[in-house]
Amino acid sequence: MLSTRWRRGQIEPSNGGAAIELLPSIADLDHLPDFDTIIKLPEETDVNAETFKPAFEQLPALVQEQRADIDFSSIHYAVLDS
Repeated sequence: MLSTRWRRGQIEPSNGGAAIELLPSIADLDHLPDFDTIIKLPEETDVNAETFKPAFEQLPALVQEQRADIDFSSIHYAVLDS
């Protein structure tokens, strides 16, 4: 179910169709708090594609935040190396 929703998100971004250069791999999703919470729900909890929808809607923003952190780190290291 998660992999199907992830593949669909790769084709149909949830933020209105804007392109995203790089999404985390499906293996990396469990490191994101919203996904981790769902993945670790008790077995008796009914989990379906709709359960993951809010987490996927937040994914573009999370990717942008991570990218900004990476860009900042890259600049920081470039300055230190100079």
